[in-house]
Amino acid sequence: MLRFVTDRQIYEQVIGTAVIGARRQLWLATADLKDLYVEKNGRMAPFLEVLSDLILRNVEIRLLHAREPGPRFRRDFDRYPNLIGGLERMLCPRVHLKCAVVDGQFAYVGSANLTGAGLGAKSPRRRNFESGIVTTDAGIVEQVMEQFDRDYPDFNVTATFYVLSNIFGQDEYIQDKLTYLVENGYDIGNHTANHANLSELDDQEALKELTGHISLIREYLPEYEQSSIALPYGAEPKNPAIFTGGSYDGIEVRFMASLLVGANPAPAPCDYSFDPLRLPRVQALDPSLDTGDSGIYAWIQYFMENPERRYCSDGNPDVVTVPKHMIDRVDHSKLGDKELKAY
Repeated sequence: MLRFVTDRQIYEQVIGTAVIGARRQLWLATADLKDLYVEKNGRMAPFLEVLSDLILRNVEIRLLHAREPGPRFRRDFDRYPNLIGGLERMLCPRVHLKCAVVDGQFAYVGSANLTGAGLGAKSPRRRNFESGIVTTDAGIVEQVMEQFDRDYPDFNVTATFYVLSNIFGQDEYIQDKLTYLVENGYDIGNHTANHANLSELDDQEALKELTGHISLIREYLPEYEQSSIALPYGAEPKNPAIFTGGSYDGIEVRFMASLLVGANPAPAPCDYSFDPLRLPRVQALDPSLDTGDSGIYAWIQYFMENPERRYCSDGNPDVVTVPKHMIDRVDHSKLGDKELKAY
């Protein structure tokens, strides 16, 4: 779908439908940012109330804007405490783009700012004359998201793909897809050649599985070096040392990390329990399936309710900042030349 929209249509299709219906992700970019009101349950409500509701539904929200909002916006912001930790916000004076991305499947690009007269619900006599496009075209949505990633790298959308031997199941696109991923900062991880249970194999059989996957990827990316593995079934090999110093048929294995199936977040790198070759990972489930206590949305909710349990970087790569009540968990041998601060 690719549709040209103007004026009230922008509000109805972007804010009133797509944004309010977000299930996983909402990215917004605007040059100007003011208090705006939207229709909600038969009344007019601050747009920030809508964002607060989305955060309660575990929607990831990113907001990019060019200037500090006015006092009314700041006053409304203070009414919704969960916006402090749940809204990822960046100010950059060079921002002039106006767009919205919802769940990686819908995008708006146009002239309207995140203001009452732009994207808001103001009357025809008081709203601006605006225009733009809305689309579900995967190629366009992807390009809008990539602009966030390229121009504002703090909004990082890269990942590691642990591909099966059929590599996405589309033979004609394998080369293009792998090349695109690597050129855009993504990693390709190992998942064994045949999705093997490594705990049932001897060292040579296990190495054959690992190097078989490396060879498969090198058919398309000849110089590519894999740095991690996601263990099929979470099963570790009898000899974990093969991950960091093994070889088979002239192909070396040099992994920096190994991911288990475990359903909890990994500890901080300076924690005594941190082991890069036994990293737990959390399943990224569709919200409709994430009904237990081990999926990504369950953990996001947990950390929203227990902010003292989050690992927070202070933004300085030379400093490790830790809450005082967790200082005993720091392994000083892992700090290297970094400074340790407690608060």
